[in-house]
Amino acid sequence: MENFMAGEIQAAFNTVYSDGPSTQPDEPSKARIRNELAPVIQAQVDDGISIANDALQVASSGTRPVKTPIRAASVSNVTLASVVNGASFGGVTVATGDRVGFLGQTSAAENGVYVVQASAPPVRAVDLDTGDEFPYASFYINVGTLAGQTYTCVTPAPITVGTTLLTFRKTADVSSLVPEIAETSARVTDLENTKTTMRRVVEILIDGWTSAEICLVGDSITWGVGATGTATETPRTGELTDPRNNLTSPSWANLFRDYLIANFCSGTLVNPSLGVGYARRWFEFDPTTDAKIRYISRSSGLDITPKPVASNGNASFRRLLDLPANNSDRAIEFTFYGDEAEFVFAGTATDPGATFTVEVDGAVAGTYSHYRNPAAFRQTQAITAAFGQHTVRIWNNSNTQALRCEMVRHNRRLQVRNQGIIGVQSARWLPTDTLWPGIAATDNIVLCQLGTNDRIGFSGFSLRPQKLRDNLNTIVTQLKADGKVVVLATPPKAAPTSDYPIVGNPTYYFDTADAAQAVRLAAEDMKVSVIDHFQNFAINYASLLADGIHPDDDGHYVEYKDGLVAAIQREQAAIALAAMAA
Repeated sequence: MENFMAGEIQAAFNTVYSDGPSTQPDEPSKARIRNELAPVIQAQVDDGISIANDALQVASSGTRPVKTPIRAASVSNVTLASVVNGASFGGVTVATGDRVGFLGQTSAAENGVYVVQASAPPVRAVDLDTGDEFPYASFYINVGTLAGQTYTCVTPAPITVGTTLLTFRKTADVSSLVPEIAETSARVTDLENTKTTMRRVVEILIDGWTSAEICLVGDSITWGVGATGTATETPRTGELTDPRNNLTSPSWANLFRDYLIANFCSGTLVNPSLGVGYARRWFEFDPTTDAKIRYISRSSGLDITPKPVASNGNASFRRLLDLPANNSDRAIEFTFYGDEAEFVFAGTATDPGATFTVEVDGAVAGTYSHYRNPAAFRQTQAITAAFGQHTVRIWNNSNTQALRCEMVRHNRRLQVRNQGIIGVQSARWLPTDTLWPGIAATDNIVLCQLGTNDRIGFSGFSLRPQKLRDNLNTIVTQLKADGKVVVLATPPKAAPTSDYPIVGNPTYYFDTADAAQAVRLAAEDMKVSVIDHFQNFAINYASLLADGIHPDDDGHYVEYKDGLVAAIQREQAAIALAAMAA
């Protein structure tokens, strides 16, 4: 766009302050006004118009080349080689991997965004290292002397990196709001940290990248006592070797497992061992659109945008992500929780020696051919590992043939392990006791329902509701330290004839209402969700109990439907509302 004010301010100063007879000894120097003041004002106006024109051009083009924020920047000349891990730069101490901005180099061709290295000079960031990425590229500065400012490259195309002189101008400044921005960020983090654990359970259930490994910790009610058609309960020793219930009785645990599989996995139920049931399902992901499949630089680990997408009507999703030839630094990266994934690609016939490499958790798992003659879609490469969290990188080794990425698949597992041990109190599930190994390292969700038996006056055990609360706090503290998502559940209300004070000591020392309150308080202490079965049984308990303590079939259904399923559906609704409001 044309700048219609170009030179007009300077011309006005030249006219108004033209030289003439001077009659005042303190008359300002007209020459200085013309030669020093006017050019500064003219330049500022020209710059403002230029930036506005640039913004209009970017807006009209439909592009918004906003780059990943940088940590710090300098508008003074800096020796590139001096900015290494631990160096002071832009008002902060930088570390390896930090993105930093050089905006005032004497040799303006050096200007740009770089990534700090351990001891070598910084290297240009992968999202700003080619000529076509520079025009109108903007980035925000997080900390340091320029914190809160945004700079934009105003050098027009064409640009040759390392040769073209690059100019960056400040286009926004919210530095006065940096403390408020930091506070807001902290509050967002706090909100994330205070997200209910039941919300996190649901997020795992709906995430195809993450297997749901659920451990049910409890006593006879978790086992399934009171339901019809249960397995034999004997012989019992109160240890992990005790018998478990079958997978077919209408206990709350079995109903809950079947509900989870039907709604979040829909595979065939498998029973590999006592009390364990799981199903599997392949979940498919589009590398061109799924945010959890990153397109990155292997050397820096940073995302590269945009993804190189190619349309093709024969591909699984009618499009592919092409890992370029002759650039093994480009890769896709994804993380899954499980033991089996699959890479789906389209093989072409350009390079008979074309291969790609699969890396799992930093170790090369294998190198495989992607040459196919004739060309073929939906070619697969299995990726297997021990059950757990794994990060996979895949890159192209061919100099002439692109690696055409069609799909990534994850064979997700949804498993429920019923570790209800009949007759045990909360103390038996402390990290120092023999039941603790019943919680597997691979379990990522633990649902804990204890307290009914804590009413019993075994010597050295609960005797008081506070002890139940203390035990649960100890159990949950360790589970959280182990990275597990924990949800507590209260015991259901017992019939008065099977509860304190009608049945007093030395059998019971407090009632199920006290036990339920202790569980609620422990959940509050530990900031975890609680399923309140006691409330659901409080009025109609007589019709829901088989023997005054254990739920009958209707009672197990109430625990399942009114307790667990209702909690899941509430969180699903909250997630949907949050998505609509975003």
